[in-house]
Amino acid sequence: MTTICIGTTRFMAPELFDSENIKNLGEKVDIWSLGCVILEIFSNKRPWHHIASANSNCIFYEIFKKVPLPIPDGIPNEIA
Repeated sequence: MTTICIGTTRFMAPELFDSENIKNLGEKVDIWSLGCVILEIFSNKRPWHHIASANSNCIFYEIFKKVPLPIPDGIPNEIA
């Protein structure tokens, strides 16, 4: 079986990497992506900013293993 991943890895919810659960996706994945956008707006840093874009497979690994998204310094407590 061949799968194609379309999207920006940095903004993809962990559920999107679980091929067994792909049919049960809902608005939760959109909320995750929105949270990533809000994080970028307030910090001026992309999600997983410490990983170079050339190593996007490392981002995939971090998300798939459900490693918490690192929150950059300077994010207000109400947002983090």
